[in-house]
Amino acid sequence: MPDWQIRIILYIMLWLQNNLFFSFAGLTVFFILIWSVFLQIQLLALKKRWKRVFDGGQAADLEEMISRQNKCSRKNEKELAEIRKFTLYLEKMAISGLQKSSVVRFNPFKDAGGNQSFVLCLLDGQHTGVILSSLFTRDGNRVFAKPIKEGKSEFPLTAEEVKALEKARGKK
Repeated sequence: MPDWQIRIILYIMLWLQNNLFFSFAGLTVFFILIWSVFLQIQLLALKKRWKRVFDGGQAADLEEMISRQNKCSRKNEKELAEIRKFTLYLEKMAISGLQKSSVVRFNPFKDAGGNQSFVLCLLDGQHTGVILSSLFTRDGNRVFAKPIKEGKSEFPLTAEEVKALEKARGKK
């Protein structure tokens, strides 16, 4: 090591021995400065995160953000209640609408004609509806209607009508 470097080191050590208080104070200030820079960096990172939390700077503080969320939650609850109400309405409409149907063609007279006669069964979700029977003869066509309630009729059903009813109910 050159002579001038050794002299500088010796002067510094001598100065430190004579001024121990000032050296300690200088080191303390140096560490405080480093700590302050570290805290400043942490603070900037925290501010960035808070900006993301508060809608990109739209909310002034946490209280305002919570207030906004409560309003939004109440609005969503009202909309959900309306959706539930409409869903119940749709379910009632779906059950009461025609859902099941079947057609059975037959020949009422074994000796003449083809399968020109038919039975049409139309039912809703509760197996309530109507059976329409059409009998085709040489003299004309006759149509009969029989109401069905919960899968049964108060009028006697022919074999073809029973077959159409079972087919419409899914019993085949």
